[in-house]
Amino acid sequence: MKVVTGDLLQLSYILQRATLGINEAPLFQELRHQGLKISGRRGAETVLEYLQNLPGQSGYLHENFSDAGEAGRLFFTAGNAAKIDAIRTTISCWKNNGMLSGSEEAFLLASLVDAADRVANTAGTYYAHLKNFTRRALLPLKLRMPSTTPNGKSGGCHRADAAVVAATTETDILYLDPPYNERDYSGYYHLPETLVSGDAPLPAGRSGVPKRNQATSSFYRRAQAGPALAQICSVAPARHIVVHYTTAGAIPHEAILDSLAIRGSVSFEDREVRAYSSRTGQNDLTARHRLYWCRVTNGVN
Repeated sequence: MKVVTGDLLQLSYILQRATLGINEAPLFQELRHQGLKISGRRGAETVLEYLQNLPGQSGYLHENFSDAGEAGRLFFTAGNAAKIDAIRTTISCWKNNGMLSGSEEAFLLASLVDAADRVANTAGTYYAHLKNFTRRALLPLKLRMPSTTPNGKSGGCHRADAAVVAATTETDILYLDPPYNERDYSGYYHLPETLVSGDAPLPAGRSGVPKRNQATSSFYRRAQAGPALAQICSVAPARHIVVHYTTAGAIPHEAILDSLAIRGSVSFEDREVRAYSSRTGQNDLTARHRLYWCRVTNGVN
């Protein structure tokens, strides 16, 4: 099965490229040629082990987002932040010197983001850190092999607006999972976004959320969300369109039905899921999500 993805966030794009865009772990041929002791098909494991054993160094995260920094942003322990900085600097050096392909870079960055998230001192997003380090945050950083998609198909991963990807990709099933409200994911996940982007934006405020000059989704604006969904549905050359949304989202239920009905017959089903909460002791909160399914019988507009 071939899967094509699209997202505006660099973070999402890198994760998709590393897990869906390749069928197996990369071989890292250029690193072999540069003297890194890599043998056989276990090259990726060797590279991750090399990065894992790097000594920590003071860098962007260590200075701005750990207990070593003057700002007091306790997103990571000083040791883990220094290790992340050292690994990210090495990946950038390899890439800048032509020693990594795009897929190989994405593979390593996906491993780093996953490892960092496992020791982040947060309640789920990076919009705030916890006041004290949790047991999880005190664990040492550990790189793991990202899970690739070994199906023999080359997936197409795009950093682009969903409307563009949907309009130019003929597919059996178009799955849409747009933002539900005005919360910009680039702010809520600003540290992973910075890690994969390789930049060092100026931190602002208690959470250090930087101001980025990048495109934002129309789905973050209540007045534009409905028309944006209708536009995607009207131009997508898909045989089926599936929309995942929440009953508390910015787009009314009737508007979603209308957007899909112009393409064919529509059905929907509600699912009760665990709701996200940053507060402890509220694990029993639930939310209602809704899955819409359109069997397309009408051509694109």
